[in-house]
Amino acid sequence: MARRSCLLLVATLVLLAGCGGQDSTTSAQTITYRLIPGQGSFPTTGSVITYVPEGLGIPPAPPAPLEGTFDVVPADTPALPHTSGFAYDITRLEFSGGGYEIRGTAGHIETMGFDVYYPLQFTATVTINGERVHLAGGGGSGDFTYDPPPTFTAVGISGGYYSLRISAAPVPNAGLSR
Repeated sequence: MARRSCLLLVATLVLLAGCGGQDSTTSAQTITYRLIPGQGSFPTTGSVITYVPEGLGIPPAPPAPLEGTFDVVPADTPALPHTSGFAYDITRLEFSGGGYEIRGTAGHIETMGFDVYYPLQFTATVTINGERVHLAGGGGSGDFTYDPPPTFTAVGISGGYYSLRISAAPVPNAGLSR
């Protein structure tokens, strides 16, 4: 009788675990961020893009304000072994401004602790006006908030001939369970 009860309990737990649990990829909380655009003809704050054709003998273009949004979900595992704090996967990115269209569906954001020079890392593979570009960079401790979800105030990322400064905040009540 004890063996039968034990098997029934195990079968019930397996059934509950199999049917009642949710897949982590479908239950992740999506957080939508909106860029804070740069202001003025030569923005010193906010989100901007600059074309920097190093080695081509062409001077850099002035920074152009960027607008747009991107979505993140909490990452199952951090990409870097020494990560502490938070990690998010970028699932959608759409920025525009100054004649640039930036689109992407893959990237990662994470913090690495207070003792690292650039404790926030931001990577994304995007297209900029149809050209595939891998953007990477980060921010110092004054460039974002440590409270998840973070607010970005001046995170610098670059790739190809492009340099971006990202200032963004979560959109209130925009997160949807997926």
